[in-house]
Amino acid sequence: MNKPRKWWIAGILSLLEPGLGQIDQVTQQTTAHAEQCAAAAQKFSSQAQHLDRILRRFKVNRAALSSAQDTEAKELPELT
Repeated sequence: MNKPRKWWIAGILSLLEPGLGQIDQVTQQTTAHAEQCAAAAQKFSSQAQHLDRILRRFKVNRAALSSAQDTEAKELPELT
């Protein structure tokens, strides 16, 4: 390569370097957030399963539940 071309390439790389550093930083942050979200999702799933096991201990009178839901629906104000 001749000197002017090397200089031109070096100039382009010096312009790209800060942007590539920012892309790397954002990629690392995104990865960290994704890992945190995955951990939270796993925790919520475990908690939901635990709650499901607890709630299965209760017997529900379905007729009374339906009646209570109808009563609640009648007591709610209409949205206009």
